[in-house]
Amino acid sequence: MAKWTGSSRGDSRDRQWQIVHASSIGSFRRDVAMNVRTSRSGFTLLEVLAALTITALVTTVAGSALRAGIDVRDRIGQNRETVEAESRVRSWLTDMIRHPASASSVDGAIFQMTQRVNADNVPIDALSLMSIGVEPPYGASAQWRVTLNVEADGLHVRATPTARENTRASIETVLPHIAGLRIEALETGGINSQPAWRNDWPLQRVMPAAIRFTFVARDGSPISPLVVVTSPIAGGAQ
Repeated sequence: MAKWTGSSRGDSRDRQWQIVHASSIGSFRRDVAMNVRTSRSGFTLLEVLAALTITALVTTVAGSALRAGIDVRDRIGQNRETVEAESRVRSWLTDMIRHPASASSVDGAIFQMTQRVNADNVPIDALSLMSIGVEPPYGASAQWRVTLNVEADGLHVRATPTARENTRASIETVLPHIAGLRIEALETGGINSQPAWRNDWPLQRVMPAAIRFTFVARDGSPISPLVVVTSPIAGGAQ
Protein backbone atom coordinates (compact mmCIF):
# COMPACT_ATOMS: atom_id res chain seq x y z
CA MET A 1 0.00 0.00 0.00
CA ALA A 2 1.45 3.38 -1.14
CA LYS A 3 2.00 6.04 1.38
CA TRP A 4 1.83 9.79 0.77
CA THR A 5 4.49 11.87 2.28
CA GLY A 6 4.56 15.59 2.65
CA SER A 7 8.03 15.83 1.12
CA SER A 8 6.82 14.29 -2.13
CA ARG A 9 3.99 16.74 -2.43
CA GLY A 10 6.36 19.57 -1.63
CA ASP A 11 8.84 18.43 -4.24
CA SER A 12 6.07 18.34 -6.83
CA ARG A 13 5.02 21.82 -5.95
CA ASP A 14 8.62 23.00 -6.13
CA ARG A 15 9.00 21.47 -9.58
CA GLN A 16 5.76 23.07 -10.72
CA TRP A 17 6.89 26.45 -9.39
CA GLN A 18 10.26 26.09 -11.11
CA ILE A 19 8.53 25.28 -14.41
CA VAL A 20 6.18 28.25 -14.09
CA HIS A 21 9.09 30.49 -13.04
CA ALA A 22 11.22 29.39 -15.96
CA SER A 23 8.33 29.94 -18.36
CA SER A 24 7.75 33.42 -16.95
CA ILE A 25 11.42 34.31 -17.29
CA GLY A 26 11.46 33.08 -20.90
CA SER A 27 8.35 35.12 -21.76
CA PHE A 28 9.84 38.20 -20.10
CA ARG A 29 13.05 37.83 -22.03
CA ARG A 30 11.14 37.50 -25.29
CA ASP A 31 9.11 40.63 -24.46
CA VAL A 32 12.27 42.59 -23.64
CA ALA A 33 13.96 41.48 -26.87
CA MET A 34 10.87 42.38 -28.88
CA ASN A 35 10.68 45.79 -27.23
CA VAL A 36 14.37 46.40 -27.93
CA ARG A 37 13.93 45.42 -31.57
CA THR A 38 10.82 47.62 -31.84
CA SER A 39 12.52 50.64 -30.28
CA ARG A 40 15.53 50.29 -32.57
CA SER A 41 13.36 50.20 -35.75
CA GLY A 42 11.81 53.74 -35.20
CA PHE A 43 13.09 57.32 -34.60
CA THR A 44 13.54 59.14 -31.38
CA LEU A 45 11.89 62.50 -30.76
CA LEU A 46 15.29 64.21 -31.00
CA GLU A 47 15.93 62.66 -34.41
CA VAL A 48 12.50 63.78 -35.67
CA LEU A 49 13.07 67.34 -34.43
CA ALA A 50 16.50 67.45 -36.07
CA ALA A 51 15.04 66.23 -39.37
CA LEU A 52 12.27 68.85 -39.24
CA THR A 53 14.79 71.62 -38.51
CA ILE A 54 17.03 70.62 -41.42
CA THR A 55 14.01 70.41 -43.74
CA ALA A 56 12.86 73.88 -42.68
CA LEU A 57 16.34 75.34 -43.28
CA VAL A 58 16.60 73.76 -46.73
CA THR A 59 13.12 75.00 -47.64
CA THR A 60 13.96 78.53 -46.48
CA VAL A 61 17.21 78.63 -48.45
CA ALA A 62 15.52 77.23 -51.56
CA GLY A 63 12.68 79.75 -51.26
CA SER A 64 15.10 82.65 -50.88
CA ALA A 65 17.08 81.52 -53.91
CA LEU A 66 13.87 81.20 -55.93
CA ARG A 67 12.68 84.68 -54.93
CA ALA A 68 16.10 86.14 -55.74
CA GLY A 69 16.02 84.47 -59.14
CA ILE A 70 12.56 85.84 -59.86
CA ASP A 71 13.62 89.35 -58.77
CA VAL A 72 16.68 89.24 -61.02
CA ARG A 73 14.56 88.04 -63.94
CA ASP A 74 12.05 90.84 -63.37
CA ARG A 75 14.79 93.48 -63.15
CA ILE A 76 16.41 92.21 -66.32
CA GLY A 77 13.07 92.25 -68.11
CA GLN A 78 12.27 95.75 -66.86
CA ASN A 79 15.72 97.02 -67.84
CA ARG A 80 15.33 95.50 -71.31
CA GLU A 81 11.96 97.19 -71.75
CA THR A 82 13.42 100.53 -70.62
CA VAL A 83 16.34 100.28 -73.02
CA GLU A 84 14.08 99.31 -75.92
CA ALA A 85 11.62 102.16 -75.21
CA GLU A 86 14.44 104.70 -74.97
CA SER A 87 15.96 103.42 -78.21
CA ARG A 88 12.64 103.86 -80.01
CA VAL A 89 12.25 107.42 -78.70
CA ARG A 90 15.79 108.32 -79.75
CA SER A 91 15.17 107.02 -83.25
CA TRP A 92 11.83 108.84 -83.44
CA LEU A 93 13.35 112.12 -82.26
CA THR A 94 16.13 111.80 -84.81
CA ASP A 95 13.66 111.36 -87.68
CA MET A 96 11.50 114.27 -86.52
CA ILE A 97 14.39 116.70 -86.05
CA ARG A 98 16.09 115.79 -89.32
CA HIS A 99 12.88 116.55 -91.20
CA PRO A 100 11.68 119.95 -89.93
CA ALA A 101 8.92 121.85 -91.64
CA SER A 102 10.07 124.73 -93.83
CA ALA A 103 9.64 128.23 -92.47
CA SER A 104 7.67 129.20 -95.58
CA SER A 105 5.00 126.61 -94.77
CA VAL A 106 4.54 127.68 -91.15
CA ASP A 107 3.14 130.97 -89.90
CA GLY A 108 4.78 130.87 -86.50
CA ALA A 109 7.88 129.41 -84.91
CA ILE A 110 9.32 126.14 -86.19
CA PHE A 111 11.80 125.65 -83.32
CA GLN A 112 11.51 126.84 -79.72
CA MET A 113 13.63 125.98 -76.68
CA THR A 114 12.70 126.79 -73.08
CA GLN A 115 15.16 126.59 -70.21
CA ARG A 116 13.73 125.35 -66.93
CA VAL A 117 14.85 123.72 -63.66
CA ASN A 118 12.85 121.94 -60.98
CA ALA A 119 12.94 122.41 -57.20
CA ASP A 120 16.03 120.17 -56.98
CA ASN A 121 17.86 122.31 -59.55
CA VAL A 122 17.63 119.52 -62.14
CA PRO A 123 17.24 120.82 -65.71
CA ILE A 124 13.83 120.12 -67.23
CA ASP A 125 14.11 122.00 -70.53
CA ALA A 126 11.25 121.95 -73.03
CA LEU A 127 11.18 121.88 -76.82
CA SER A 128 8.58 122.65 -79.48
CA LEU A 129 9.27 121.76 -83.09
CA MET A 130 7.35 121.70 -86.37
CA SER A 131 8.21 118.49 -88.22
CA ILE A 132 7.29 116.53 -91.33
CA GLY A 133 9.19 113.47 -90.12
CA VAL A 134 6.78 111.97 -87.60
CA GLU A 135 5.64 109.20 -89.91
CA PRO A 136 6.64 107.85 -93.33
CA PRO A 137 7.29 109.11 -95.89
CA TYR A 138 9.75 111.22 -93.89
CA GLY A 139 10.19 114.67 -95.36
CA ALA A 140 6.96 114.49 -97.34
CA SER A 141 4.35 113.78 -94.70
CA ALA A 142 1.91 116.16 -93.06
CA GLN A 143 3.05 118.72 -90.51
CA TRP A 144 3.12 117.82 -86.84
CA ARG A 145 3.78 119.87 -83.73
CA VAL A 146 6.32 117.94 -81.65
CA THR A 147 6.86 118.76 -77.97
CA LEU A 148 9.21 117.45 -75.29
CA ASN A 149 8.37 118.08 -71.63
CA VAL A 150 9.55 116.55 -68.37
CA GLU A 151 6.61 115.94 -66.06
CA ALA A 152 6.20 114.19 -62.74
CA ASP A 153 5.84 110.77 -64.36
CA GLY A 154 8.76 111.11 -66.78
CA LEU A 155 9.70 112.53 -70.16
CA HIS A 156 6.72 113.08 -72.47
CA VAL A 157 7.21 113.16 -76.23
CA ARG A 158 4.06 114.25 -78.09
CA ALA A 159 3.31 114.69 -81.75
CA THR A 160 0.07 116.48 -82.72
CA PRO A 161 -1.09 116.97 -86.32
CA THR A 162 -1.62 120.61 -87.29
CA ALA A 163 -3.28 120.36 -90.71
CA ARG A 164 -7.05 120.09 -90.76
CA GLU A 165 -6.94 117.37 -93.39
CA ASN A 166 -4.77 115.25 -91.11
CA THR A 167 -7.28 113.28 -89.08
CA ARG A 168 -4.68 111.25 -87.26
CA ALA A 169 -4.81 111.24 -83.49
CA SER A 170 -1.98 112.65 -81.43
CA ILE A 171 0.92 110.33 -80.65
CA GLU A 172 2.51 110.31 -77.23
CA THR A 173 5.12 108.24 -75.46
CA VAL A 174 6.51 108.49 -71.94
CA LEU A 175 9.90 107.49 -70.57
CA PRO A 176 9.28 107.17 -66.80
CA HIS A 177 12.95 106.61 -65.92
CA ILE A 178 13.94 110.11 -67.13
CA ALA A 179 13.55 112.95 -64.61
CA GLY A 180 15.64 115.67 -66.24
CA LEU A 181 16.51 117.04 -69.67
CA ARG A 182 19.03 119.59 -70.91
CA ILE A 183 18.58 120.82 -74.50
CA GLU A 184 21.32 122.67 -76.36
CA ALA A 185 21.38 124.09 -79.88
CA LEU A 186 24.49 124.33 -82.01
CA GLU A 187 25.16 127.65 -83.64
CA THR A 188 27.31 127.47 -86.75
CA GLY A 189 30.49 129.45 -86.62
CA GLY A 190 31.23 132.52 -88.69
CA ILE A 191 34.41 133.65 -90.35
CA ASN A 192 36.17 134.36 -87.08
CA SER A 193 34.27 132.03 -84.74
CA GLN A 194 33.82 128.32 -84.16
CA PRO A 195 30.51 126.50 -83.78
CA ALA A 196 29.27 126.66 -80.18
CA TRP A 197 26.50 125.08 -78.13
CA ARG A 198 23.84 127.45 -76.79
CA ASN A 199 21.28 127.01 -74.03
CA ASP A 200 18.88 129.32 -75.82
CA TRP A 201 17.84 129.80 -79.45
CA PRO A 202 16.33 133.17 -80.36
CA LEU A 203 15.88 132.37 -84.08
CA GLN A 204 12.55 130.59 -83.85
CA ARG A 205 12.10 130.31 -87.61
CA VAL A 206 15.59 128.91 -88.22
CA MET A 207 16.75 125.42 -87.26
CA PRO A 208 20.08 125.11 -85.45
CA ALA A 209 22.85 123.08 -87.05
CA ALA A 210 22.48 120.38 -84.40
CA ILE A 211 20.60 119.68 -81.19
CA ARG A 212 21.99 117.92 -78.14
CA PHE A 213 19.75 116.23 -75.59
CA THR A 214 21.28 115.34 -72.21
CA PHE A 215 18.98 113.09 -70.18
CA VAL A 216 19.04 112.69 -66.39
CA ALA A 217 17.80 109.51 -64.71
CA ARG A 218 15.65 109.53 -61.58
CA ASP A 219 18.64 108.69 -59.42
CA GLY A 220 20.44 111.79 -60.74
CA SER A 221 22.86 109.90 -62.98
CA PRO A 222 23.39 111.16 -66.54
CA ILE A 223 22.23 109.08 -69.49
CA SER A 224 24.10 108.91 -72.76
CA PRO A 225 23.24 112.10 -74.67
CA LEU A 226 21.58 112.23 -78.07
CA VAL A 227 23.02 114.54 -80.75
CA VAL A 228 21.01 115.10 -83.93
CA VAL A 229 22.65 116.98 -86.80
CA THR A 230 20.25 118.94 -89.02
CA SER A 231 22.74 120.51 -91.46
CA PRO A 232 26.46 120.33 -92.35
CA ILE A 233 28.68 121.92 -89.72
CA ALA A 234 31.73 124.00 -90.61
CA GLY A 235 34.62 123.61 -88.19
CA GLY A 236 34.31 121.60 -85.00
CA ALA A 237 31.90 122.02 -82.10
CA GLN A 238 33.18 121.37 -78.60
